[in-house]
Amino acid sequence: TINARQSPTEKVNNWRTKVAGLIADGSIDQLPGQAVPAPGFAALAEVVFPTEEGAGIFVAGPSSGNGRFGQNANRGARIDGFSIVGASTGGGIVVNGYAQYLEIGNNRITGNAGAFNGGIRVGHPQLTTQAGNTDIYTDAVNDFVRIHHNHIARNGGRGGAGGGLSLHTGADEYRVEQNWICGNFSSGNGGGIGHLGLSDLGVIEDNTILFNESFAQAGPRSGGGVFIAGQTGLVPNNDGLLLSPGSGSVTVDSNLIRGNLAGAGDGGGIQLLSVNGEDVTRNVNRWHRVDLVNNMINNNVAGLAGGGIAIQDAILVSIQNNTVAHNEAPATAARAFA
Repeated sequence: TINARQSPTEKVNNWRTKVAGLIADGSIDQLPGQAVPAPGFAALAEVVFPTEEGAGIFVAGPSSGNGRFGQNANRGARIDGFSIVGASTGGGIVVNGYAQYLEIGNNRITGNAGAFNGGIRVGHPQLTTQAGNTDIYTDAVNDFVRIHHNHIARNGGRGGAGGGLSLHTGADEYRVEQNWICGNFSSGNGGGIGHLGLSDLGVIEDNTILFNESFAQAGPRSGGGVFIAGQTGLVPNNDGLLLSPGSGSVTVDSNLIRGNLAGAGDGGGIQLLSVNGEDVTRNVNRWHRVDLVNNMINNNVAGLAGGGIAIQDAILVSIQNNTVAHNEAPATAARAFA
């Protein structure tokens, strides 16, 4: 059992000293753009990882060299069999970057809170960097992560996407399987599971996603159970439009999604948003697509629209062999009266 409560307060200073030393000696690397203070956390500008500090378990790797997670000899690192409670800044588990092939399984993660997620967070929702002269979202290089058989309950996040489980840009070919995700809350999008940013070929399969909630009246949030979305575009195209990089392709298969609430937005069960964007205008051979198959989606509520499923700016969506029943969208949220 790991109790991440920040008491005595010396624990926080010790943590900061430790990670600063690991960066200084080259054991771990920050992600591109991470050295810049995170928006909204100016008071923590001197801290190396201001929105990650004090997590129950913090995972960061080197970007290159023989010690990197993606090296053949190092694949398959595991976080297995822990109970994690009491985190208040970083959340239960934070996988920062360069953690390919990491496996997170058989853990009980309850009663944690974080700046962007409470339970398990993979990647970062805000980081940007430059490719040439163009701003892009930072690829966290957390490919092939597998998250399975975890009990993720009663955690809370204050932003980003996903109160229970968060997946951000650069988690290609992730697998989320057979987790119990219950009673989590986010004032961002996605009370249960949030996929935000470009992570291609992800799979969300055989999970039980119950009684999670997303709510923020001032900036309406969506996706009570599952939220899958691309990030907002950074650079206007020739028509002056900010097109999303898209979400990447995702398969959502054989999940039980029940009793979730998007209190002030769309998609009580599932919200798909900006799945497509730049992939379409560039005329690539394969557009991003989302497959919703064999799911039980029932008794979910959205404050605005789409009690079961809500879809916006998503061109290739396949909805097959699902049971979508007894969902409600009373349209009582503020945006219904604009």
